[in-house]
Amino acid sequence: MANGLTKALNRQMFTRFVDILGLNDQRGRLKAIRRQEDLKKLLVQRRQQEGQYTVAFAHERDLKTVL
Repeated sequence: MANGLTKALNRQMFTRFVDILGLNDQRGRLKAIRRQEDLKKLLVQRRQQEGQYTVAFAHERDLKTVL
């Protein structure tokens, strides 16, 4: 006994089936989410680097004042 979902559908029938289920392609949305996550990581890295430069600059300035 088969329920009809065991056979491969041609393109037109598959598209109709997907439409009936209300499914849609989410690849663009997922790509945007991944890009946003990558940009967040990059921002965190750059902020950490910026903090390192600020500390080094403050340290050098303090040394000049003491000398």
